Amino acid sequence: DIENALRYVAKNYSLAITLDDVAAEINLSPTYLSKKFKKVTGLTFKEYVNYIRIRQACQMLITTDDNITKIAINCGFNSSNYFKDCFRRIVGISPRSFKKQASNHSYEFHTETPVTVGDRLNVLDLFQKL
Repeated sequence: DIENALRYVAKNYSLAITLDDVAAEINLSPTYLSKKFKKVTGLTFKEYVNYIRIRQACQMLITTDDNITKIAINCGFNSSNYFKDCFRRIVGISPRSFKKQASNHSYEFHTETPVTVGDRLNVLDLFQKL
């Protein structure tokens, strides 16, 4: 169940996906999926979606010249302000600072999609390798 949900999020993170969408896709009730998701991953559904989106944003900040607003939209965020707040909460610095610091190092961002259940919010660890 959860593996299918993780795959669905990884494939569709750039869209406006909801818990209800994923539950319908994998034939589970939203309530059951929400509880099972938290139990198995340690994250709420929304936290996981934002985590996947921020991981992709980190990769795009490192590998493209796109501006922050475009990256936010491409990663499924409707608001660049919400994206910046979410990015800062997860990574610890602003997207602009991340891009600037990453550009001062030769670093290749590696990502697995979908993130395995055991893979927790390690964007900070990835950033510290810069």
